Amino acid sequence: FGGERMDSWMQKLGFEEGESLTHPWLNRAVEKSQEKVETRNYDIRKNLLKFDNVMNDQRKAIYEQRLDVMTEENLDEIITDMREHLVEDLISRYIPPKSYPEDWDTDGLSTETKRLFTQDFGLNQWAEEEGIDSETFEDRVVEAADNFMAKRSADIGPEIMRQLERTVLLQSIDSHWKEHLAQLDHLRQVIQLRAYGQRNPLDEYKMEAFSMFENMLSNTRDNVALLLAHVEIRREEP
Repeated sequence: FGGERMDSWMQKLGFEEGESLTHPWLNRAVEKSQEKVETRNYDIRKNLLKFDNVMNDQRKAIYEQRLDVMTEENLDEIITDMREHLVEDLISRYIPPKSYPEDWDTDGLSTETKRLFTQDFGLNQWAEEEGIDSETFEDRVVEAADNFMAKRSADIGPEIMRQLERTVLLQSIDSHWKEHLAQLDHLRQVIQLRAYGQRNPLDEYKMEAFSMFENMLSNTRDNVALLLAHVEIRREEP
């Protein structure tokens, strides 16, 4: 922080290598340099704290969700809510808002419902019905998915299904959260490069971290629905 002026001062004042520096000018220069160092380090710590706050907000949301899964006796509401959000995501992806049935990608939606729920519930036939709209279509998909999972629960056994739901939920939340933390750490390492493009790295980090968090929640819902719809129970004979 001293710069070239410090070198020129030392030469003019006749200091030699290894000599004690006691001149008042140098003392003031060192004090100013120390102030600059401390100010710079403070700014770095304050900036890092702002980045940490973004992660902490997401951590609080995940830990609250995880605590609910661990403490709630009945997880029906949580599972149903996740399934409805999943169906909403699928509908928004394959059915454009305020569009006509002929513009819907029912083949793509059918492929996804088969992947998630092992069947497509007759989506193509629904889309051909006269007067069908996207809201009615979505309600039918939600109802069909709920009925499918209710039948699976009855076949497997309600008690066993409750245990499965808790286990699958916790495992899915934990695995996706760990992946998300690794991605956030990588983003944090490269986000400073955005400053070269005249963009605020912290603002860019907040936006991308929020988008990644939403994707993580979506992937968690997808994984939970997939596992609960496909898991098979093997009972050993006594």
